[in-house]
Amino acid sequence: MLSISASECICPDRILLFTMKMHLGRFLVLATFVAACNAGCYVQTLDMPTDDSPPGCKDDDGKHHPLKSSWRTSDCQDCFCEENEITCCNIAPMPVEFDRKKCQVILNEENCTFSVVEYKDPQKSCDVHGWNL
Repeated sequence: MLSISASECICPDRILLFTMKMHLGRFLVLATFVAACNAGCYVQTLDMPTDDSPPGCKDDDGKHHPLKSSWRTSDCQDCFCEENEITCCNIAPMPVEFDRKKCQVILNEENCTFSVVEYKDPQKSCDVHGWNL
């Protein structure tokens, strides 16, 4: 007769625990990548209109945009109008590691690039050691 001890059996509880740990690990990895990829985006919830205005979104400048439309803001963000929210994402990498006492950040709105220059002499560039999108 064949006998199996409790330590040798593949119990449903052990399978369930293993599966849960595996899914938790996958979720943590995915959450890390999503946070890193979406670091330059934000969602703004829309107030429900109280008047008979057409459906759509009103941006920070007060301009109306139709539902499902997209636009680029003057500060280099791509935005999209959805039914209850506006989603905007930075398109220009932002300098984050530089000498803040000595240097300032300037946005070129025409080509959506940042430069970092000295306060005292804006013709001199400053070293930048890190950028965020």
